[in-house]
Amino acid sequence: MRHFTTFFGLLLVAGLCGCSKPVQPQPPTAFVQQIAKADRIVATNRYLASAFVTTGDEVLSISKALASAKRDRNSYATAFAWEAQFYAGTNFLTVILFSDRLFWTDDAQYREGTGVLMAFYDRLEKLQKEKESR
Repeated sequence: MRHFTTFFGLLLVAGLCGCSKPVQPQPPTAFVQQIAKADRIVATNRYLASAFVTTGDEVLSISKALASAKRDRNSYATAFAWEAQFYAGTNFLTVILFSDRLFWTDDAQYREGTGVLMAFYDRLEKLQKEKESR
């Protein structure tokens, strides 16, 4: 009886562990595939009335940097002031909320570690300040 109880207990633990969904360390494949198609990003400040369009090599650089990001597990709260909408031609692909190092997709928060997102964020903040000073 003791062996049966031990076996049943181990089987139960193995079954429960096998049912849990593993945490994905990188952004979902579908997201990565969507942003790889982008040729334009429309970045909008969610709190101020402004939007800026980015095209060309910067879009490719941002897409690659986001694809290499790691899941942050929401280790701290951040105010995502910016929204980036990704487009291929006139087709809307996806959207993220972002700050200087972090971004949020449909499923989770990620940390971009190459510095590309921070450079993009800094450029947008600079453009925003210039627009406000006019």
